[in-house]
Amino acid sequence: MRELPYSFARLGPCWLIARYTVVEAWHGRLVWTLLAMSALTLTAATFVNALAIVEQTESAVSIAAPLARLFAIALTAIFVVTSASRELDDKGVDMLLAAPISRSIWIAGRFVGFAIVGAVTATFAGLSLSPFAQIDALLAWTVSLMGELTLIC
Repeated sequence: MRELPYSFARLGPCWLIARYTVVEAWHGRLVWTLLAMSALTLTAATFVNALAIVEQTESAVSIAAPLARLFAIALTAIFVVTSASRELDDKGVDMLLAAPISRSIWIAGRFVGFAIVGAVTATFAGLSLSPFAQIDALLAWTVSLMGELTLIC
């Protein structure tokens, strides 16, 4: 196993736990699932854009935005539940009780890691709407989705 850089290890155990949560998402192929989500959302928006006679952009966004939000919420919730159940099955809680860190640091680290995964998921969802939405509305939508996904975590 590779050694962590000194500058990152200095940040404390909370950030290390958050890092390992993000690495778990990477190894769990969450990025490929996010790319598939973005492709499906973009395909649906393009299809609706081609079908609409008037207000093509508005029609595409009105179909694709709720679809992207639904995908993002489902993926984040599934990742959080799967990660927590895997931790229980792998006896990670037993390791936590034996580790020289407090439970609050462990929970805070997991929450920060899950929030980072939620922010990446919201970014992917926002990027899938970028060809059809105005940039200021898209940024507001993406930030609100990041907040919603943080609450889900």
